[in-house]
Amino acid sequence: MLKYATFVVLSILFCIAGTNAQDQSLNIERPSPSSVAKVAGKHDHKVTAELERQQKVLQDISARYEEVSTYDLTPLLKYPYVWSALRENRSRVMQPSEKLTPAQSRLFIKAYDLLEEETLLSFLDHQISLLTDSLDLDENQQQDIQKILTMDLSNKRLLLSTSIASQDFQRRLDKVSDGTEKRILAILYPEQRRMFDRQQMFNRNRLVG
Repeated sequence: MLKYATFVVLSILFCIAGTNAQDQSLNIERPSPSSVAKVAGKHDHKVTAELERQQKVLQDISARYEEVSTYDLTPLLKYPYVWSALRENRSRVMQPSEKLTPAQSRLFIKAYDLLEEETLLSFLDHQISLLTDSLDLDENQQQDIQKILTMDLSNKRLLLSTSIASQDFQRRLDKVSDGTEKRILAILYPEQRRMFDRQQMFNRNRLVG
């Protein structure tokens, strides 16, 4: 799922380094081999080292997500480990680092944010694929599902950056997921809803944080 993670790290650094100290808005495109080739040898090595460590963390989270997705239909909605792990990791990332200067820390945080986003987008793509294949969604349903899940992801990313207690975080997370599931069910045909409910009832108790 993160097969292009190295490309992501290098491209992020290149794109951010291209902005000036005035915090101009970033216009980041998904990385490609050609864009990476252009930045070879031009990135900040200390920041890259920190990002490589974060890449490993995100790969571990992705591995857990992929494992659950082999038997659960909605891991993006009903697997709390993903979000608690990302929240804990983000909290560590935001702490001052003795290894980096203030400028390097700012660069690192911006780059990590984009790397995290890329990871979550891969989860989103996979979740859409799971629903499409399992429920035989038509083209219009796929488009609606993408909009619904994109909003779900956006709301949860906001929660990751919110300073609230763990129990409150989980409560809000569940509320977003429950609302998303209801919106998904609303666009399914009767037989698709029956398939959805059967698989959810069978799998939900198997999820262990």
